[in-house]
Amino acid sequence: MNREEKALLDALAAFIKRDNLRLPSDLDWRRLYRLAKAHAVAPILYRSLRSTPEIVTDVQVMQEFGRAYDEAIFLAVRQQYEMDGILTALNQKKIPHILLKGCYLMQFYPVRELRTMSDIDILVPPKYHRAAGRALEELGFSLGNQEGNTWNYRRNVVEIELHSSLSEGRYWHSVDAEEYFKDCFQHTVEGTLPCTRYLTPEYHFIYMIFHLAKHFEATGAGVRMFLDVAVCMERFREEMDWDRVFRELRKLKLEQFLRRVMVLVSVWFHVRPVRADRPALSEDELRAVTRYVLEGGVYGMEKRDLGTIILRRGVKRGRSNGSRQIRMRALWGYLFPERAYMRRYLKAVDRTPLLLPAAWAIRFREGLFRRRKSTLAHLRQLQSGTGEALRQDHILEAMGL
Repeated sequence: MNREEKALLDALAAFIKRDNLRLPSDLDWRRLYRLAKAHAVAPILYRSLRSTPEIVTDVQVMQEFGRAYDEAIFLAVRQQYEMDGILTALNQKKIPHILLKGCYLMQFYPVRELRTMSDIDILVPPKYHRAAGRALEELGFSLGNQEGNTWNYRRNVVEIELHSSLSEGRYWHSVDAEEYFKDCFQHTVEGTLPCTRYLTPEYHFIYMIFHLAKHFEATGAGVRMFLDVAVCMERFREEMDWDRVFRELRKLKLEQFLRRVMVLVSVWFHVRPVRADRPALSEDELRAVTRYVLEGGVYGMEKRDLGTIILRRGVKRGRSNGSRQIRMRALWGYLFPERAYMRRYLKAVDRTPLLLPAAWAIRFREGLFRRRKSTLAHLRQLQSGTGEALRQDHILEAMGL
């Protein structure tokens, strides 16, 4: 970890603990700004830095931090304005809904507006999905992508992700997360309006760890997702039923992942683990995971290409992992995805698995015509070296995924 990376983590730790920030003045401030920007935490750093502006020797960089802060405040105000209208409309139409992720987490941050959100996540029961979409369209939102159980709506600078389930399909170790989260509305508490719900603290924490693992396993997860965990640990340390949290995450095969995440946030943000037993995460593994997170940016794609991620899916632990075997398995998985994924192309495969070849045909057509350039790019990337794919798989294994 270089000095700027350590400074980033120290600044975030000071923010959530409301401590005074102490950083050396001879940092590479532009490098620190780029790192903070990549992890979507530049507004938080500005909030901490402006209390001691004399340490920032690059005036232009401080101005850029300030612009990031102003933009975050503007977006937060705009999102809140739109949210007020959305919640009113959903309640008037008696559509039950749950506010997820940033909408829930921001209330626990020292300055709620600085928990930035690229979009607003709202969950509705499947039978209300279309009605909720119509309500958004009546407010002036336009439908964009409509993939699987997630529909995207946009109005000006505000984007809404309208979900009808918390998860789709299977994940690590064949965990059926869709089945696990199907009764999520039974694990909610009332909000300020009759139809507006929030997940209980334990259930939301379980979902947050699952969501973090999903990103970490797919493309990567940045510092901000781990900061969310640290904030919740600080807020609910004495209130949450941690035995239940660990027990439920064991069902999702994420108990060891949680233990390792707690090691990371304790080292990075100086947050005391809720349990004293430290899992087997060696110093070498700790450095490797820290490097992996910091280099990837907020969603892991800052310095990674999708081709390597596709290749990584061809790595099979306990089997021969020569370059040829990895490439062939990765190519097969890329050309013929599993049924849970193919529902976004043909929803009927849920009820009729025999329609899977038809779904593949639809995807092939889209890949050849609508996404021809990206398809060819992915196929070319599959010819690259497999060393990076193996490195990334070792990191996932170290994290229990």
